[in-house]
Amino acid sequence: MVSPSAQTVLNRLKSFVHARTMQDHWKTYQVFHENVRWDAPPILLNGREKLRVVAYFAKRITKLDFTEHAVRLERSKDGVQQVSTDLTFIITLLPELLHLPKIKVNATVNLGVTDDFQTVTSIYGRLHRFPCLPDFIRRFNALCLGTLGVVTEKYWSKTVWLYGDESYQHKPHD
Repeated sequence: MVSPSAQTVLNRLKSFVHARTMQDHWKTYQVFHENVRWDAPPILLNGREKLRVVAYFAKRITKLDFTEHAVRLERSKDGVQQVSTDLTFIITLLPELLHLPKIKVNATVNLGVTDDFQTVTSIYGRLHRFPCLPDFIRRFNALCLGTLGVVTEKYWSKTVWLYGDESYQHKPHD
């Protein structure tokens, strides 16, 4: 039985994962703390804005869904509340018209959360049976996709309508 608090966090995370348009990302990324740390096999970054942009870019070539198993509530050594779970990710490479096979990957994810379970402060994920990229490559990915993505957002955002996303037409970027 999953605690209601942990399930709420996982549901909010799932909403972010399912977001396709930037408008959807703006609505759902508030679950993450402003200085969230994302430590996963392909990337290592800090910051909610960078996370939003990297997730948006990734969803141009993939569609992601997950099913959680064995959800656990834990408190880390430094007193941070954690929701720990085993996940099965289902990755669909886009465009779906090519009928490429779906990829199933198992992972363990630890979410650092605030005591009220409203905000995710850290994401630590590891894939089962797959190695993690070295830190310098993951930081380089964060620089290229996250930092440069945020800095250049006012330029590339003018082209997202090509993907059928009209979000920036409804909310001009600062």
